[in-house]
Amino acid sequence: MVDLTDQQIRAITSEFNINFSKKSRIKEAIVSSVYILDDIFVLRSQTLEGVRTVNQLRLERKLIKSVRGNTHFLFPDLMKNKSGDFFFFQENVAWMIYPIIPGKTLCTWYDLYKLNDDERKNIFLALRQLHNDTRGVYNGIVENSFVKLAEEKLEQGEEWLPMDQFKKIKKALKVIESTEKSILRKDCCFIHGDFHAGNIIFNEKSEISGFVDTDLCSFGPFYQDLAYSIELFLVDYRHPVAFDPKILRKYAGLYGVSEVEYKILLNYIIWYAYREAWFFNDSGFLPNQKFYFEYQKNMLRILCNEIG
Repeated sequence: MVDLTDQQIRAITSEFNINFSKKSRIKEAIVSSVYILDDIFVLRSQTLEGVRTVNQLRLERKLIKSVRGNTHFLFPDLMKNKSGDFFFFQENVAWMIYPIIPGKTLCTWYDLYKLNDDERKNIFLALRQLHNDTRGVYNGIVENSFVKLAEEKLEQGEEWLPMDQFKKIKKALKVIESTEKSILRKDCCFIHGDFHAGNIIFNEKSEISGFVDTDLCSFGPFYQDLAYSIELFLVDYRHPVAFDPKILRKYAGLYGVSEVEYKILLNYIIWYAYREAWFFNDSGFLPNQKFYFEYQKNMLRILCNEIG
């Protein structure tokens, strides 16, 4: 992402009637541009492409509005612009502003090794709490396109994906499809969609107080958030790829899944291992993109062999 000039940023913030004297950019944000204004506001962009559409942005607001009163966790509270909308559009980019959620992040997706055992435990407990708090609370229409989008991404990886892994991922998607179709509406919960430590806010007491970057949120089975979070925790980019099934069991246990749920969860973990490889292969803008792609391909290979 290219740094914007003060003049460019002021042209955007003026649409929200916001002035600022200092700004800082969050360098860890790789998909969107994020600026902190006067340590009071967050200015964030979202490029409208793929699953990130105007409809998804508006669905995000509806979902967060529906769950905000059912959980103590904080979410971005978008401010309206001069036209009364929550988004200011510049070609294919949507800009939004919200008051900063007090606290800090402890790390981000590529340096999760910085978290100690208690912090990891608290993350899975908070995820469980978020899911429990929001189960069955949304009555609006949510298109369940998880499997459809997954199949489209899988087709895009055929040129680099070995056939044995392709078949195992296909098999996993069959289980996921059956799970997504059979789950009752009352058992669906708020799905963050990008649940990792870089999007989790800790307060001054080291308690988890809120979540940010919810633009991929949806309403569905808990497996989606849990599997993605576990898959990221299995990765340590400082060392060669390794897999310890005891660690996987540990994280699933911290959340509190049953044995039946665990077997289903493994299929989602295989899928997310592929999705991460797909993402890195598709992210030419990312520094060290080839390294991350090869690393995630190796993780996918090992997971397919060990749990596929």
